[in-house]
Amino acid sequence: MTSTRSFSRKALFAAPVFRGGGRSAAVRRTMRVSGMLCLAGALGPASGDLRLQYLGIAGYAAVFPVVCVLLARWFASRAPAAPATR
Repeated sequence: MTSTRSFSRKALFAAPVFRGGGRSAAVRRTMRVSGMLCLAGALGPASGDLRLQYLGIAGYAAVFPVVCVLLARWFASRAPAAPATR
């Protein structure tokens, strides 16, 4: 449960770093959704309703891979151009 809370906090605190529209907005939104779902899943054991853990599973097993793909595209779009060779 500690790792789930840690993951959710990291995702929620990293999301505002991606400012602007387009790909940055997509990364920011999906990272927030992933973090919020993981945080909601961590409430399952605390509340005694273990069905809430499915939200956490959805956060890091379904939404976070989408975040990773979006991050890869975001970084690729900001990669410096290769120097011209003669």
